[in-house]
Amino acid sequence: MTSNKKFIFLSVFITIGYVAFFVFSYIAQKILGFEYPVGSFLFKLNEVFSDFYDINTMLSNMSPYIEYDSSYPPVALVLAIPFAVLQKYIGMIAYPVMVLICVAVIFVFQFKIIRKHIDQFSSGMLVAEVSIPLLVTAPFIFMFDRGNYLLLTITFFYAFVYFYYVKSNDVLASVLLAFMIAGKIYPALLLFLFVFDKKWKNLFLTVGVTIGITLLGFCFFQEGFFANLVAFLGNLFDFASGSGDEAANVYFSVGLTALLRFPFVVWNGIKIPEWYPVGYIYIIIAVVLVLWSFWNLRKEESSWKKLMILTVLMVFLTPNSYMYNLTYLLPVMLIFIIKDVSVQKFENYLYAICFGILNIPKAYYYFSIDDKYVDVPTYAIVYSEELGEYVQYDWVFPKDMISIQVLIDGFILFGIILFYNICMSKKKKRI
Repeated sequence: MTSNKKFIFLSVFITIGYVAFFVFSYIAQKILGFEYPVGSFLFKLNEVFSDFYDINTMLSNMSPYIEYDSSYPPVALVLAIPFAVLQKYIGMIAYPVMVLICVAVIFVFQFKIIRKHIDQFSSGMLVAEVSIPLLVTAPFIFMFDRGNYLLLTITFFYAFVYFYYVKSNDVLASVLLAFMIAGKIYPALLLFLFVFDKKWKNLFLTVGVTIGITLLGFCFFQEGFFANLVAFLGNLFDFASGSGDEAANVYFSVGLTALLRFPFVVWNGIKIPEWYPVGYIYIIIAVVLVLWSFWNLRKEESSWKKLMILTVLMVFLTPNSYMYNLTYLLPVMLIFIIKDVSVQKFENYLYAICFGILNIPKAYYYFSIDDKYVDVPTYAIVYSEELGEYVQYDWVFPKDMISIQVLIDGFILFGIILFYNICMSKKKKRI
């Protein structure tokens, strides 16, 4: 399967996936008259950009860790400050402005990679047109809908992939990875790229820059360095343990923690039994998957497979990993397209199909919580047209917000990890 074929296959697959869901959505909502969330894979329209507003609210008095219990790393919040300030002047348009800037940067890197490595697409306009589905995927739209600052990290990721795999500028790639880790923490798994590639200087450079900019970031906020550091660590552990609203730990999620909670949230009235230790089961499975993968990756010669498995592990094992985390796979798809043309045809198609499914809307069915359902009070941040600003209001989790997409995405990520490791184990036995 050549780079040209992989590029066309993924672009067409994702486009068809969109068309199929939009047809389903039209029939469900306009013809059959079903109400939200049937026919949608997003939140309600009046909740658009709520993550963006939430972060900016935390920055309103520069005390995000103590007053608002934020679990966001300081670098992520520091990078958000200019857009928080911008929001004061132009309102909710500030997030689309940020998106346009980031997408422009991402598109430049994507364009350069595709134009250089895929000879069939010599026309710049053609490259731009057919590469759109590889960027504007369902997880990307979900991230836009949420207004999540993850987009900044994804922009750094595209830059990292370009400079590490295309330009071989390891120093700049190390600095970019440091900003990724300092912004979202879980990209720290990508440090093992340097371990498996035996690039120890780059490993130490990345770790050093990450620690330096993270510690510096705490100094930007009120209450002082040590108070912010202690509060951040406490908030981070609280977030990792999950929300008190168990439904919010599953809906729109793609990771292991969602799969472990799913049966009880859907069929046990959103109640996790005391005898069911989600945290311990998660740790055991995570450790097994990481150690098994690392054991095989140390002998892996394929550059894109190292990136793929580490990224899939990162997305799958992130506690409360929401759908927008699948955007981490977008740069991975680019490397998959341009690398390893000689890989077995079956393997290529299987990975391509998995990437394609992960990046299309799949909310064709929403589960109804059983009769033991108990209202779970929480809150939501929505845009009030009357007030012209975002407001917080009490909210009860609806019965039908958990879709089949949770299971599909989670099991595909899990399947990619299992398939890779089983294939590697068989390959070693043949040798």
